[in-house]
Amino acid sequence: MKRWRGREGITVVLGILLGGSLLQAEGYRQIASRILHTPAVESARMLSRAAEESARAAEGALLPSLDAEIRGVWLKETPEMILHTGLGPSQPLPMGKTRNFIGGLTLRYPLFTGFAVTARIDQAKWRREAARLKVLDLQRNLLLKAAELYSAVRGMQQVLAAQSAAQKATLSALKKAQGMYRNGLIPPSALYNIRARAYEMDAQIAQTRKRIAQMLNTLGSLSGKPVKSISGPIALTKLPSTRRLVREAYAHRADLRILQSALQVDEAQIRLAESTLYPHIGVEAALKRQGDTLALN
Repeated sequence: MKRWRGREGITVVLGILLGGSLLQAEGYRQIASRILHTPAVESARMLSRAAEESARAAEGALLPSLDAEIRGVWLKETPEMILHTGLGPSQPLPMGKTRNFIGGLTLRYPLFTGFAVTARIDQAKWRREAARLKVLDLQRNLLLKAAELYSAVRGMQQVLAAQSAAQKATLSALKKAQGMYRNGLIPPSALYNIRARAYEMDAQIAQTRKRIAQMLNTLGSLSGKPVKSISGPIALTKLPSTRRLVREAYAHRADLRILQSALQVDEAQIRLAESTLYPHIGVEAALKRQGDTLALN
């Protein structure tokens, strides 16, 4: 089994931390493909779409708004007024109709809001960006965890192979020791020591198989489908220098860019608070009509 040392080892680790795009193996690719469509990732995608729609809604504040309103009143009886003139019997006078409708259109356009609208738009845009990056960061973390588990299973498989070989050698030694014991060539203690070693190897193999099964179960939980076994190692493509990897990590890693987006959201919040110090100027025009029918005539 190849061991990574020094700068080469650091480069491999940094390559894994940068994301799953550098990891290529048939077995791992199948698992990684399922991970990218697990409910956790799909939920993060839905939150990202919601943030995108919120950003679009915020941009609508720059456009004029048109509001329509209609109200209706139905009376059981015609409203009347009684006049007492003293010249004869009082006569009721109709003062309206049993139905009355009022409708109107109102057009509003903000001319100046003290940068409140633009600050809200910037906030929504940076929140949208943060939501998008959270999807990428979740994918990166899941792929990284899967790579760690996959590599651990491969390592434990190598350990299991070595233990199985050692067990075979121990059983062979036990068989020879039994023959030598029957011929009186070795004391009973020597035979018992070899038997104890054989039982110890059985226990170690059982423990190793148990650990492999546990890691495969965890890997299956990450991918959303049971993983019974893995095939092939994780092959790494040729990696650039460590300095370049670090530079690209600072520039492109989603978790670091999420922090930058959070700072931009806070900056927009400060500008939004400062906008309350400015007057808000806008234009509003309204058209209203009323009538005894929905035609408002």
